[in-house]
Amino acid sequence: MSDAGAERSRVGRVCVRLARAMLLTTAAVIAVPVVIAGAVLVRLAAAPLDVSSLLRHVMPVALSDVPPGEIPPGRLTTQRAHVAWPVRAMGWGAPLVVTLDDIAVLDRTGAVADRIARGEVTLGMHDLWHGRVVLRGVRVSGARMRLARQADGRVMLDLPGARPGGGGMPVDLSRLHALALDDTRITLADALTHLTYAVEGVHARLTVLHVGGRFGAVGDAGARFVLGDDEARVRAQGAPLPDGRGVRWSVDMD
Repeated sequence: MSDAGAERSRVGRVCVRLARAMLLTTAAVIAVPVVIAGAVLVRLAAAPLDVSSLLRHVMPVALSDVPPGEIPPGRLTTQRAHVAWPVRAMGWGAPLVVTLDDIAVLDRTGAVADRIARGEVTLGMHDLWHGRVVLRGVRVSGARMRLARQADGRVMLDLPGARPGGGGMPVDLSRLHALALDDTRITLADALTHLTYAVEGVHARLTVLHVGGRFGAVGDAGARFVLGDDEARVRAQGAPLPDGRGVRWSVDMD
């Protein structure tokens, strides 16, 4: 074989090796994330996964956008977090269930301003695969929240230095199906009336419906409203109308 032929043969072998390496690299780039995602799903299907240690690396999370170097007026933290995919009980269409325990909202000094004993959100798994965060259900228990109504009528967390608006991941509420509240207390400082209202013992079991192109809710709810020395207990029940075109609520107060 001539020198030119040998050189062409050597170049050909190098090209084949490079092509093979590129194919293997491409396959690895595609396969590795798929394998990892599959392993995580199998683990979630077996039992709830404790992700508390992972969240500690990103906590606390700012509740609003602030300039670089500035401490946010509100930060969210949690002590325990579990993620579950109840595919065994609900089939392949099962949602992703995220449960957080001992949730706290910290002010700029690091003091606890609000607290939630447990929060649980249900997310559409199919939507997550497409990069969308769609809430299907929310359950809150043991919440102690302080809100403030501004002079312009907007309601927000009662935190020093808090401003309306903020950032965060956009969440789709259009397909929210269930809302549950237990043992919740909300205090509202009203800048318009210069009064402070309290709603205690809030409990609710609500199912969201789409009625006539609008949102409605059925279920039951109750609370105790307190203003100074005055208080009132309210109980309400809602059910769909027989023709399915609306919702009727009955309210009792004492």
